[in-house]
Amino acid sequence: MDGELENTYEELEDIKLESEDILSPVTGKAFELSNAKDDVFSSLSLGDGIAFTPEEGKIYAPVTGEITVAYPTKHAIGIKSDNGLEVLIHIGIDTVELNGKYFESNIKQGMHVKAGEELVSFDIDKIKEAGYDPTVMMIVINTPEYKAILPKKYGEVKHGDLAITTQV
Repeated sequence: MDGELENTYEELEDIKLESEDILSPVTGKAFELSNAKDDVFSSLSLGDGIAFTPEEGKIYAPVTGEITVAYPTKHAIGIKSDNGLEVLIHIGIDTVELNGKYFESNIKQGMHVKAGEELVSFDIDKIKEAGYDPTVMMIVINTPEYKAILPKKYGEVKHGDLAITTQV
């Protein structure tokens, strides 16, 4: 069994990162991540990315890959693309405190998803009524492995629009 694991790790180490396009996970208004009202994300300490004011309560996969993290509270999703890009989508500020209330999702860790596939739905109005900011933040967790993380479009976006291009 250990030999099998070692082979798997060796295969993972052999993955060469490629430049990759990341799609908008939500319909709304895109803006600079540094302007998000969440210090952890706006400081870019977790990675570079982009933020969105959602106009529709649905999150779609920004890349094709594997769900690496599916929080039981349904407010955040980690995806590793087939090319090795690691993306975190975080729905709302401090919405972990809602414990999954106003969120619906059937994704599970280990699932393979395609870019554009619906992952989570959430009730923007109920989240606001509960006193939370519904801003969606999307970051590239493995930012240091890329030469550049280039947001492509600010302002009005639809899910599936090009949001970020990475360069290796």
